[in-house]
Amino acid sequence: KVGNTTKFGLINDPLKLKSHTELRAALLAYQPNCILLLGAEVLQDAGIAHTIDEFRGSLFVCEKPESPFFGFKCVASFAPSQLIRMWDNKPLFDLDVRRAVSEASSRELVLPQLTFEVELTFSQILERLNAINSSHVVSVDIEGGIPNPNAAKPEYRFNDGVTCVGISTDPSSAFIVNLVDFGEAEQLALLRALGRVLGDPSIKKVLQNSLYDNFVLSWLWKMPIRNVAWDTMLSSWEIYPELPKGLGTQTSVWTRQPYYKFQRTINDKLTHYRYCCMDAAITLEIAEKHFANLRSKPKQLEHFNFNMSLLPALHYMELRGIKYDKQAAQSALSELSHEMKHLQLQIDTQAGCALNVNSPKQMQNLLYSKLGFEPQYKLEGGRKSNKLTTDVEALLSLFRSTSSSLIFNILKWRQLESSRKQLEIECDSDGRIRTSYNLVGTDTGRLSSSDSPTGTGFNLQTIMEKLRYLYCADEGKLMFQCDLSGADGWTVAAECKALGDSTMWDDYTYGMKPAKIIAAMYIASISKLDISKLSRADLNSYVESISLPPWLYAACKAVQHGSNYGMKERTMSSNLLKQSWKKSGEPIYVAPKDCGALQMLYLHRRYIGVPRWHEAITRQLNATGRMECSSGHVRQFFGRRSDTTTINAALSQQPQANTTYATNLALQRLWTDPENRRANGTFRIEPLHQVHDALIGQFDADDLEWAKVKIREYFNNPIKNAGTELVIPFEGGYGKNWLDTKTNKL
Repeated sequence: KVGNTTKFGLINDPLKLKSHTELRAALLAYQPNCILLLGAEVLQDAGIAHTIDEFRGSLFVCEKPESPFFGFKCVASFAPSQLIRMWDNKPLFDLDVRRAVSEASSRELVLPQLTFEVELTFSQILERLNAINSSHVVSVDIEGGIPNPNAAKPEYRFNDGVTCVGISTDPSSAFIVNLVDFGEAEQLALLRALGRVLGDPSIKKVLQNSLYDNFVLSWLWKMPIRNVAWDTMLSSWEIYPELPKGLGTQTSVWTRQPYYKFQRTINDKLTHYRYCCMDAAITLEIAEKHFANLRSKPKQLEHFNFNMSLLPALHYMELRGIKYDKQAAQSALSELSHEMKHLQLQIDTQAGCALNVNSPKQMQNLLYSKLGFEPQYKLEGGRKSNKLTTDVEALLSLFRSTSSSLIFNILKWRQLESSRKQLEIECDSDGRIRTSYNLVGTDTGRLSSSDSPTGTGFNLQTIMEKLRYLYCADEGKLMFQCDLSGADGWTVAAECKALGDSTMWDDYTYGMKPAKIIAAMYIASISKLDISKLSRADLNSYVESISLPPWLYAACKAVQHGSNYGMKERTMSSNLLKQSWKKSGEPIYVAPKDCGALQMLYLHRRYIGVPRWHEAITRQLNATGRMECSSGHVRQFFGRRSDTTTINAALSQQPQANTTYATNLALQRLWTDPENRRANGTFRIEPLHQVHDALIGQFDADDLEWAKVKIREYFNNPIKNAGTELVIPFEGGYGKNWLDTKTNKL
């Protein structure tokens, strides 16, 4: 109780009480203003059929007469036992508790009163659209997508196209543009009016995940949305990067609107329209709340605006796509399918039965029960669990210890299957492959990629290097790719320099790679040589004079990257084995003890600033739980601050964020450079794709020398980190296709 008005009850496990009758009596005697219900069972007792993941955070009055909570205001959240298993839910739980406490000042439940106009006449819709002008901020939401009966995945089969568009200029109201309910002439008039609003750059637009809506409307109706002033998915990430960014979660955090997303699947036209209006109105309300939050955080607001400035470039790349050599892909697929059939015959013969290589049950029965191979167990949290597995790591481990041709053939078949999936990618009717982007697809802000809204395409960030020859420059053009060189390492070097150890910074500045230095130190140590005290000139001469075994250099790169982010030797050994097999088909195994020896050279002989940096990050995490990035973005860590997983995530935050920021700066400069536009507005250097720390595009072959200078200019972006200004260098090349960009240096 707070004074005489605040009453708050927490119900975790009513089953511990003798009966619902006893619980009901206790509640009637206490008369709480708000009850916090923890867990799925209690939520069901309150008469709610939705899952706790869906309904948590929603305010409601229990309407189930036989429930002990009947007539009381309630809010639900996760049970403590669930939080122990899924600690990622803890921040949402905290927000739910705050909501329950704030509601405890009154027993009355006051929910938002929204007005949705879903049965307007043609003239009324036209009137409302024509009344929208530059004084309005307009929230837009579409339902549906791009029809494609031939799409590989059912979720892209929007046979009805865009069913409706919700428009809101006030968080308390919205109206529907329901084209399907009118004749052709009326539809055209409505499309013109809608196109005027969406295409007017003086009218600010607010959307959730604007890239999707903008792509669909641009592709389907040739109606691009100009002046997307606010995207709530981006602002949600800017404030709470570790929380889910879907509109349902945002609604539960930022508004008082109860859970409504279930309405999407209700087969009723007016319910469908109201749902679309709700999305539009809620998006506008959330945008206003996000702006109020960021207004007092100028650096974060500046970074949000920077991210918003990238949306037009990403939208352009999504629409443009990349030319695809479908004929060559089909030829390669035919050859690969023949090879896979041959391998399958060998596998079946060796196994003594028809084997489904993708069936864990069949694989475990054959390898461990029938053939008696040593059982392999899944690693969880870096430790062996009691769960049998036949994943790639298990198979590589078995092959290393047995040299079994059956195991090798299974590994090869699975590798070929990965290639087959990428060769089976469908391109659009114009012969181009497209993808969709999420600018805030990860906690650190790395760009992510997935299938195109057309129902075709793929996650183009995962395309195997050997298959990149299928992605071609357009006629008369050359394709380029620029990768940041040692991107994450430069940030770590700056952090170490600020802590009194400039060794890595000086090595990078001299042009030497830490992984090569560690490899050289390892070779020298075998001959009892200590090269750590050599000058950089002499050290560089020594490194260049010896032949580094490929396995050693690969191991040292894995050790450098893993050690920076708190990885242990066992995980480094495992990752190296899997990545080497995936990349080259030649597994590289370096025992954990040898990874440990290399790690000792890295952390305690050459780069002693790295452990200091680890300690500094751990102290900062424990003290504040916050990490401010060079871009101005701030990440609040919600995990247990002393937990290894949280610490390692904090270690990777600044390096990965800097790499992303530097790549995005290059894209922004390319996009906004007036010299990069012809008189008709088209690009001389055209952006096509982005992969983490790399930018891919094309330019006219005749512009080669000019483009070389310009691309270097775009990547010359000083970033201040740990008191040091740095420009992350890049390596780039060009050619007739994506694979050829490894051939000719920019």
